[in-house]
Amino acid sequence: MFCFPCGMPSHRFLPGLASLLAATLAVAPAARAATWYVAPSGDDGNPGTEAAPWATLQHAAGEVAPGDEVRVADGDYETVIVETSGTELAPIIFRAIGDAANIGPAVPDGDGIVIRASWITFDGFRVASTGQHGVTVGPAAPGGVAQGVRLVGLTVTGCVADGIHLDRTARATVDGCVVHDVGGHGIALEGCAGALVQNNAVWGGAGDGIVVTHDPELTLASDVTVVNNTVLRAGTAGWALRFAVPAGQAMTGNVAFNNVLLAVDDAAGSIALGEGDAGFASARNAVSDRFGVGTATRTLAEFQDLGYEASSLLTEPTRLFRDTASGDLRLRAGCPAVNMGLAGFAGRSTPDHDLLGVRRPVGGTPDIGAYEFCIADDCTGETPDAGAEDVPDDAGADTPADTLGGGDGGGGCGCRTTGRPAGAGIALLAGGALLAAVRRRRFS
Repeated sequence: MFCFPCGMPSHRFLPGLASLLAATLAVAPAARAATWYVAPSGDDGNPGTEAAPWATLQHAAGEVAPGDEVRVADGDYETVIVETSGTELAPIIFRAIGDAANIGPAVPDGDGIVIRASWITFDGFRVASTGQHGVTVGPAAPGGVAQGVRLVGLTVTGCVADGIHLDRTARATVDGCVVHDVGGHGIALEGCAGALVQNNAVWGGAGDGIVVTHDPELTLASDVTVVNNTVLRAGTAGWALRFAVPAGQAMTGNVAFNNVLLAVDDAAGSIALGEGDAGFASARNAVSDRFGVGTATRTLAEFQDLGYEASSLLTEPTRLFRDTASGDLRLRAGCPAVNMGLAGFAGRSTPDHDLLGVRRPVGGTPDIGAYEFCIADDCTGETPDAGAEDVPDDAGADTPADTLGGGDGGGGCGCRTTGRPAGAGIALLAGGALLAAVRRRRFS
């Protein structure tokens, strides 16, 4: 807020200063910016303060203005539909302040989180067992574009359709989310421009892990960045990463690097490109030996001959992950993805953190996938990831997976503090999801 210097008499408020004040107020974020609170024990007739919170997310969504933050206590909530936009300088943030702010399963016929607005952030929620998509983002009106939406640290599972579905967005971010066992795709981007998909873990379900679909009516460049994600497909599930581009159509500027994109059998594969031009560049991913180009399948070597997947790593889940059966997709000690990532590729940068909030890189080079390997006392990135140096390319290939979720001070692929009991750094949800309790850092 603009104010006079202390002690300045009012008669010295010059006309030029008045003009400056008017201009400042015209471009400044909304002065009304406030912090609101929601809790199951609250009441929508309350003032929405910490001492007297509201009861429902939907009431909060109807009260917010640009710059506001809604802090949500643990508990069960129904669908929330957000139709009020923030601004680029003053986004609206919905933040779970605990570890168990749940949306669903009391959403039998709809989506869990619905965003029909721009410059909105949802951070730290769990969405489960909804009748349609877990999270859906789209424009307020047909033909529009939703800008600047950020989905951070969400856990989405058990939805009938897609886990996270973005439709006609620009500069959206999906960061640090865990999506598993949904009926459709894990993360679906349809007609999206400039989307950043990073540090997400996706497994289980019937569709593709991450799918980018071309919208011929969207004239903006695609420019989708898929970096440092971990995607595991099994059985009859679709591709780990797919670009759906019909014949005769084209996208531009799509980039994928430092991802784990694996399939456990021949019913699925790592990357599929449509019959059109995906405008795609990729490098240094950990992959299976099956790719799709149009209606044909290719090996990694054949896909590389087409100019994709420079210096990528052909591997399998048992070489990388601690325990695929329980959904623990953190990297194992000595696995070949450690210290194999790129600092940047095709003008895009590696994120400075991983899914759990560990600063990236630990050691001198980032790892491949959503989880940065670390066993140091303080996983800040200042200490080397002990055990990763001098590891041969085939290290761990014949070693059984560590299914105990822990290990001694020299083992285990994840961030934990030396001296904790085995598994203390990470807990697993029933059904294999990683608890959001480990995600103490937010990236809003």
